[in-house]
Amino acid sequence: MRKLEFGALLAAGPSLLLMAEPAHAYIGPGAGVSVLGALAGLVSVLFLASWALIRWSAKSVLSIGRKRQNHAVAAGAPTQTGPAGAAAPASEVPQRRKSGSSTALLVFAVLFGAVGWHESSRETFHDWVAAAQFGLGGLGDINLDRHTRLERFPASASGVVVHDPERAFEGYNIELSSMEHSARLLDMKGEEIHRWELDRTAITRAYAAAGKPFTGDARGPYWRRVKPLPDGSLLVVMENHRTTPYGVTLMKLDWNSNIVWAQPDFYHHSVDVAPDGRIITLYQEISDQPPSFAPEAKVPFLDEGVAILAADGQELDRIAIAAAFEGTPFASHLKRVADNVDGGDPYHMNTANYVTASQALALPFANEGDILVCIRNLDMIALLDPVTRKITWAASGNWVRPHEPLLTDRGTILIYDNSGGENGTSRVVEWDPLAQNFRWIADRANGLRLLSPIYGAIDELPNGNRLVSSSLDARALEFDRSGKLVWEWRPTRRYGPENNRTSDLLEMIRVPIGFFSGKLAGTEAGDQVAETSQ
Repeated sequence: MRKLEFGALLAAGPSLLLMAEPAHAYIGPGAGVSVLGALAGLVSVLFLASWALIRWSAKSVLSIGRKRQNHAVAAGAPTQTGPAGAAAPASEVPQRRKSGSSTALLVFAVLFGAVGWHESSRETFHDWVAAAQFGLGGLGDINLDRHTRLERFPASASGVVVHDPERAFEGYNIELSSMEHSARLLDMKGEEIHRWELDRTAITRAYAAAGKPFTGDARGPYWRRVKPLPDGSLLVVMENHRTTPYGVTLMKLDWNSNIVWAQPDFYHHSVDVAPDGRIITLYQEISDQPPSFAPEAKVPFLDEGVAILAADGQELDRIAIAAAFEGTPFASHLKRVADNVDGGDPYHMNTANYVTASQALALPFANEGDILVCIRNLDMIALLDPVTRKITWAASGNWVRPHEPLLTDRGTILIYDNSGGENGTSRVVEWDPLAQNFRWIADRANGLRLLSPIYGAIDELPNGNRLVSSSLDARALEFDRSGKLVWEWRPTRRYGPENNRTSDLLEMIRVPIGFFSGKLAGTEAGDQVAETSQ
């Protein structure tokens, strides 16, 4: 085999290995690096493989031409000799070329077959491309690229496509779409009965009211997370893919979408409410000083932690996540943080949930009032005591890039495991931290194909069912305790010049009938009478 052929195949092999899982690019410093790397690997493999095939074909044609010339002059052709003058067959050189080209074709065929013929490999290849398309979308306009996908299902298969009223938990659903400055309240049939909505100038007005000029890209902000309250109001966390930090604001809207208050600070990803009305969220800030545990690290980087606000939106406290690890049995994890600081986004926290009394009762290491946090870039779930301001428990190693962990009253943790499934696909799991094993897994192995390298959420409903939001799949799926699918919803709205794109589903939230006291008439699921006061 000639050197160039060997070099092409040698480069193609590592490229395939580097593409072994979907990219995890996300917003913040260095956004798009990993997905561009995955795309570069894809392009490299296709180019090198195509080049090797074309080169082999060209060489075969030339070889045939040479053989014809050799036959034409065979009678008068001199015998070739080796270094010692010994006669060597004239056919030896062509035979070597044929063997090398055949080997190149054979290796190419094996590589192509592994990716293109086997069903699971085809799905994995599709997943790689989907992840690459997602990451590249972040470089374009949010209206058509970052938060939309080519529709996976025809319009006729949109809305509620599965509904088993005997097994599903009947209630109202809050759809949080990435493409709208709104959250829609839907019944179990998918019909809209109410909407909280802001125009795109609301963020600049909120900043102006707080005396802070908004300097970001007004096209970028979107509703990342919402928390409904029984009086019909809605807490809204907004983010912006076009800025760093990407946290934008936390605000409260009333039932009629009036802004009750807005805090234009770098709050992001998560919002929860304690029984006394205090609000738990996450904050970001750009640090231009290396952390104490990584004095040689490059700066600036995104520092993060938990923020606690009063019910009126005034910030009461903030706890830096690095300081919470220091001086605890889990301080060794700061070494992993130090390794990530140079990337600019070492933590990427995405969850801060209040631990209730019933949840704490089921876990000996948890206390009511602790805060369950998820640190995506460490693949870590941990408990933070806001009184001592320290991490009291942490776990990692059983999931990859997780989102939205949730404690249950059984002493387990539900997790949307973004990339811990087969071939880097997504799955939803229930983890027993005491027994150190999984009680429940829903993934490709048992027929559930999910792909959401980022975002995603899971909630446990009052009857024990699990409601899964698979964001990039744009599906909400409800499973009963036996694992049976009892309700499924797919986006109904379409976008793009050809009306063939759907938005990400950031989350679907289920609330019981009667949750919004005095706002919705009727007590049975499916009622569509709304007192919208319009």
